[in-house]
Amino acid sequence: MRSHATHDVRGASSSWTLALVAAACLSACGGGEGGSGAATSASTADTGGERAGAAAAPAPGVYRIKSVFSGLCLTVQGGSTADGAGIRQDRCGDAASQRFELRQDEGGSHRFVNQGSGKSLDIREVSTANGALLQQWAGAPTDNQRFVVQTSGNGEAIRARHSGKCLDVKDWNANAGAEIQQWDCAGSSNQQWRFEAVAAPSPGPAPGWRMVWRDEFDGNAIDRSKWGFEVNAQGGGNNEWQYYTDRPENAWVANGVLNLQARQERYCAAEGCRDYTSSRLRTLGKGDWLYGRVEVRAKLPRGQGLWPAIWMLPTDWVYGGWAASGEIDIMEAVNPAASGGNTIYGSIHYGNPWPGNQHKTVGYNPPSSVTDNFHTYTIEWEPGQIRWYVDNVHYATQTEWWSSGGAFPAPFDRRFHLILNVAVGGNWPGGTNAETRFPQKMEVDFVRVYQKTGG
Repeated sequence: MRSHATHDVRGASSSWTLALVAAACLSACGGGEGGSGAATSASTADTGGERAGAAAAPAPGVYRIKSVFSGLCLTVQGGSTADGAGIRQDRCGDAASQRFELRQDEGGSHRFVNQGSGKSLDIREVSTANGALLQQWAGAPTDNQRFVVQTSGNGEAIRARHSGKCLDVKDWNANAGAEIQQWDCAGSSNQQWRFEAVAAPSPGPAPGWRMVWRDEFDGNAIDRSKWGFEVNAQGGGNNEWQYYTDRPENAWVANGVLNLQARQERYCAAEGCRDYTSSRLRTLGKGDWLYGRVEVRAKLPRGQGLWPAIWMLPTDWVYGGWAASGEIDIMEAVNPAASGGNTIYGSIHYGNPWPGNQHKTVGYNPPSSVTDNFHTYTIEWEPGQIRWYVDNVHYATQTEWWSSGGAFPAPFDRRFHLILNVAVGGNWPGGTNAETRFPQKMEVDFVRVYQKTGG
């Protein structure tokens, strides 16, 4: 991530009629209000009840499913991949545990398959009772994994095929962590859902690659067996403005996502004071690879003076100082969604030690926003060749480089490790301006490393 001049290179849903439950029944038995006595009256006017012949279900695709009542999204508890893991509502994000693929199934119904676990939404114990909880489960689909989706008020109702009951936020609980159950359909807001389309993760590698290292960030903390913090105010050799810290304010894991956050704040420590803080994580000594495919799915910060990067440095520096021992930039963006637009860059650095270093850089503009959406940034690194991809779209290949410290394919024939960081200011992006809003963060959904089968 050294400073350099850039080179700009270029459903088939069935209609179903649902009678509203009378207010008297709601008061007595819950009527979709969570079944715990937190009932309110319902009427055609205030619930926007289901309509016969209403619009078809959302098209098959990948969605976040948001409660109209609470504004929170369905999520697999703890990002679990286990059968029986409960479904809760939580703050909406882009974790795989909140992405559900809507698949058409038999009889005009649909299934919801979680992208993190590959398992389907399922009514626990195939129960037809009010209050039966929603979970995930694998195996061949059964009717308690089939749902009918129908327009309802300000959103969609999701009705379990086997029971005829609707998915419902239990106890009208607006807090994160509330359970999801089934209850008699009443058209109330805690039974209304909005489907927010999200890009499906790009497919993995072609046959012939095997996974050797991964972090899906499904826990509650950064895994120190995989990542180390760099703590310094050196500016990365690029006159950057930030102090890299190991504080939770700058780096944390939540909802299946690693967050690396740049903050505008006066911060003083052993190496002096800076007006910005951020985080820089690396796998040095914990993940070091010679050749392979590296995939990082991330959403980038936005603003003038921001410089997010996903990149690699040599572990052993056998060919000499930077850049004689090389650098591989999987993805860099400067001033994203500001003067840098939507362009990302893939680069290699090589040649002599600084200031005799060389580089090759290729820019690419993904078809959708890199700051509003997650994209998968990938390199495939083999002897004598490095290829760059975004969402499996191949946009660059490099086959020519050199090092003053050794013969080709040096320097890219030694172990490298991965670095994730968000820099502020510096030689390439320049400074921030009045339009830059802090805090800003890079969100990382996963990191996956593969190597060729057989070596």
